[in-house]
Amino acid sequence: MKNICFIVGQHRSGTSALTGLLKIYGANLGKGYTQEDQWNSKGYFENKTIEAFNESVFARLGTYWSCVTDTCDFRYNPADLGWVRDRDELVGILSGELAVVPQDGLLVIKDPRISLLVSLYEEALSEIPYVEPSFLFAQRSISENIASLVRRGALSTTGPDGTRTMTPDWAKRILDKHSKVFHENFSYRYPMEHHTFSNLFYKLPTYIAQLNTAMGWKLNLCKEANMLAEGFLDGSLKHESAKKTAKVIATYFGNRRRWPSGIEETKQLWKQILKLEKKINPGDAVDTIVVLHEHGVTSPIDYIQSLDGMPTRFGLIKVLLRPWEDGVGASFKSFDYAFSVLGNQYDQWVFDEDNVLLVDDGYLTSAVKQFYKHNDVAFLGMMRCDARQPVVSNGQVQGGRLFSASERKNFPSIWHAHGGCGFTTTHYLNQVKTKFGSLPYSKMSKPGKPGSGLHEEHPWYRNVEQQGEVIFTAAYHLLGYRVMEIDHERPITYYKYDDSFA
Repeated sequence: MKNICFIVGQHRSGTSALTGLLKIYGANLGKGYTQEDQWNSKGYFENKTIEAFNESVFARLGTYWSCVTDTCDFRYNPADLGWVRDRDELVGILSGELAVVPQDGLLVIKDPRISLLVSLYEEALSEIPYVEPSFLFAQRSISENIASLVRRGALSTTGPDGTRTMTPDWAKRILDKHSKVFHENFSYRYPMEHHTFSNLFYKLPTYIAQLNTAMGWKLNLCKEANMLAEGFLDGSLKHESAKKTAKVIATYFGNRRRWPSGIEETKQLWKQILKLEKKINPGDAVDTIVVLHEHGVTSPIDYIQSLDGMPTRFGLIKVLLRPWEDGVGASFKSFDYAFSVLGNQYDQWVFDEDNVLLVDDGYLTSAVKQFYKHNDVAFLGMMRCDARQPVVSNGQVQGGRLFSASERKNFPSIWHAHGGCGFTTTHYLNQVKTKFGSLPYSKMSKPGKPGSGLHEEHPWYRNVEQQGEVIFTAAYHLLGYRVMEIDHERPITYYKYDDSFA
C-alpha cells in the first residue's frame, strides 16, 4: 500500500514550507517535481506535471485559479465527456507519479489549484487501487495571506480580461473562493486536516508527529530528520505578520459541583471540545491554549499533553500545566497563568471555560469587527453580560451582589461577562495587570484534598464567583472602560454537553 497526500488550500498559505519539511521527513514529491524559484529561496516543491494538468482543466472550463467572477461548476460530472477525459488523464498521471514511490512510502502533491478540482481528484483516486489518499487544507492568517498575494501582484495571471494588478479585495475573494469550493465539494471519505502556516513554528517535531498519526503516514521521525527540519525552518520563510490570537480554555479533571465531575466525565466533554476545534471556523487564525489545573493525578496530564501540537480548524493546540496551588482561583487563575506565560506572544485573547462550548463559525471575525469600533470597550462578552456592582475596599476589588432591575435605576450599571468568556487584547490585559498585580481571581484556598468536590453553596465557590468571575471583566470599569456583549447573528456559546454538535 502507498500513501498519497494532496496539500491544497489557499494560495500563499505556506504550502511550500510544509512540503519541503515533509520531504525532509521522507516524503517523495514524484517524478514531476522540479526545484526552483525566484520568490522562495527554499523552493516551491511543486509537481510541474500536476500543475500543467490543472491549468489545462481550467482552460477547458474557461477559467483560471485567481478568477472570482465566473460561475463555473467545479464538481465532477460523469455525464460530461470533458470531465471523463480529464479523469482518465489524471488517473494516468497519478499512477505514473506513484510508480516512483516505494511500498509504504508517501507521495506528496502540493498545488493550491486542487482546492477547486478536489471533486475530480477524488473521482480519479477511486480508480487507483492500493493507494491511501489524504488531504491537507493549508491556510494562514487572512491579513498575512492577502499581503503575500498583493506583494506578488506580478503573479496575478493573464486571463480573458488581461493582466491585472492584485488588490487586497481581489486577494480576499480568491481566498474565500478556494476555501468555499473545497469544503463544499470534498466528500470527507479520506483523512483530512487543516494546516495553518503558523503551526510550523511551535514544537515542529511534535506537530509533524501529530500529522503523521492523524493521516496514517509512516514518516521518518528520527532525531536527524528533526534537526534538518529545524534548520530548514528559518525566518526567511515568513515575510508578513499579523495580530496573533490565543483562545484560552481552562480545564480541570477533579470533582466539581456540576457536570462534568471527575476524570471520565471531563474526558467525555473533551471529546466534544476536540470535535468542535476541528469543525468550527473562527474566521481567522487562532491558537487554542489549554490550561490544565493539576490535582495530583497523572492520567489527565497524559491525556491533555497528548493534544499538544494538534492541528485545529484554523490553528493548533498548545498545552500549559498549572500546579495545584491550593486550588486558588479556579478557571480565572488559569486565565491569569496563560497570560503570564504567553502574554508577550499574542495580541488578542479569547477566554473560555471548558464547559462553555464555542459552537458557531466566525466568532473571532465578529468579535474583532465589533471590538475595534469602540474606543471605550475593553472586553466583549461572548456568553451574556450581567449587571453587578463591584466596589473597592482597602485597595482590593470586591464583588457585589446581583442587583434587581429597580435597584439598578439608582446607579450606573457595571457589567461583567458571564464566565469571563469573551474577547479582549493584550493592551487592556496589561492595564488590568498593572493596576491589580494580576488578572483578577479569588485568592481563597480550596479546602479538602486536591480534586475533591464541595457543596454548591460552599463559601469557596461564592468567593470564586465574586472575586473571579465578576471582577475578571468588571474590573475594566474601574479603569474607565466598558464591557459589551457581542453582536452575532447566532448564539456563539453553548453551556452544556450536547451531541447535536458532534
